[in-house]
Amino acid sequence: MLFADVIGQAPLKARMIQSIRTGRIAHAQFFSGKLGYGGLPLALAYVQYLSCKNPSEFDACGTCPSCVKHAKLEHPDLHFAFPVVKPPGSTSKAISSAYLKEWRGFVQAQPCGTLNDWYDVIQVENKQGAINVDESREIMQVLSLKTFESEFKTLILWVPELLNPPAANKLLKIIEEPPQKTLFLFVSEAPDRVLTTITSRTQQTALPPLTDADLRSGLIARGTSESSADAIAALAEGDWNKALFSLEHAAEGEANAQLFIHWVRQAFTANGAELVKASDQLAGLGREGLKHFLEYSTAVLRDAFLIGYKLPELTRVGISKEVFDLSKFATFIHGENIYDLMQLFATAQRDISRNGNAKIVMMDLSIQITRALHRKRTAFKELES
Repeated sequence: MLFADVIGQAPLKARMIQSIRTGRIAHAQFFSGKLGYGGLPLALAYVQYLSCKNPSEFDACGTCPSCVKHAKLEHPDLHFAFPVVKPPGSTSKAISSAYLKEWRGFVQAQPCGTLNDWYDVIQVENKQGAINVDESREIMQVLSLKTFESEFKTLILWVPELLNPPAANKLLKIIEEPPQKTLFLFVSEAPDRVLTTITSRTQQTALPPLTDADLRSGLIARGTSESSADAIAALAEGDWNKALFSLEHAAEGEANAQLFIHWVRQAFTANGAELVKASDQLAGLGREGLKHFLEYSTAVLRDAFLIGYKLPELTRVGISKEVFDLSKFATFIHGENIYDLMQLFATAQRDISRNGNAKIVMMDLSIQITRALHRKRTAFKELES
């Protein structure tokens, strides 16, 4: 992958290229941030530039034999480790090399793809993917070999938070004292879940969210209209995966607005029977659809809060006043309940992400929202004038 193919992150790209051109290459590097910020594409572009036979000041050439192989993820000195499960009906070990064909297809189609996207590709069903000790043995064996074509042999370890403790501990020594010209690149979404004995041995880079301008450019390059790109970028929170989800489910934007309006009205009136029906309807959206709905609802609450405090220029959702007058709803979203509301929605998103029972999660959230919306505004009155 070329740096030109990586959306945004211009300062980080420049720093990575400079480190290679000056020979300051840390042997173990740790990229952290949401996968939608582009950690894996950056790692791939970094390795391709490092191995390129004719690099320019700004990017790999893209045409030399090394670049061609890297573009196909088939370079003999590029290795991967990622969460897997034992293949169905197989007695073989659960290691990444058994899934290389699927992995290459996944990365080429969704370079910023999520863990759930990957699980869908390999059809884990009810199993939990992991990077186990058999994978660690495989890594140590592969990295003990000499390089075939490049100066460096590289391991990209995707989602290291799923390294189980025995696997992680087995890798500690080779990470600290690697074979000559060996490069480790870790791409993590939850660095706090990775053993500190690993992260402490790496050069850490925290990826910032993509800018709205970068998201907008990326969406327009895919044929999205400027108006749609603006609206999607405003809600994506710097996450390319969220932007793509919104693009692919554009029709759901209006549907989410209608669902939110109906749900909140039932919560405000404390109509128990209708609230149960609304909660069940939302639970029927499925995990990904419900996560997207909760993110959308959080954005609406944020906008209502800003409108209530005379900051409409900072709003992002843009619900039509004819559909739902946020200025009226804003009178019920204030300093006395906004923090609790945001916490409630964050907890619901976490529970849904962890396969919590959607009906129970949404019914509990509905009850809590009813209480929060009826909380009286007793503070910050000086801001109303």
